[in-house]
Amino acid sequence: MQALDDVAADALLPCKPEAAERLVPLATPPVTLHVRACDVKGQTFAISWALLPVGADPVLALQRWQQAAAAAVKAGPIAGAPTPWRVAGSDEGIRLLSQGQRHNGDTIATEWRYARRGQAVIQLAIYGGVDQPERMTQFWESLAWRKRP
Repeated sequence: MQALDDVAADALLPCKPEAAERLVPLATPPVTLHVRACDVKGQTFAISWALLPVGADPVLALQRWQQAAAAAVKAGPIAGAPTPWRVAGSDEGIRLLSQGQRHNGDTIATEWRYARRGQAVIQLAIYGGVDQPERMTQFWESLAWRKRP
């Protein structure tokens, strides 16, 4: 289980992740985006999260994040309208599908899911590879917010 401590949540990656952090302009001032990602059978699983500053608009931050995520993989148009993603305890949950490209130019299917509770925002993503329905379902269903104190 991957602890997303500063946003009081947990999620399960199907493999040992690599970790990264960077400042991103989701809000003003920029926020630290935490990333954990790993590959299984050519499929990349990633969890990213950030805690937005008080007063930042979390809906606008999620829109910026979705645009940045799509641009990072040179995604084509989003396949249909965003659909709701139900995560117990979330104020909002969104699911998006598209086609993108890896750095080498290979076309990949992409799926992003975003959850928000208050100023905490989380993205779960799967990029490309062979469909692994059981592993994918377990990944999507693993996100859980901790109880508020």
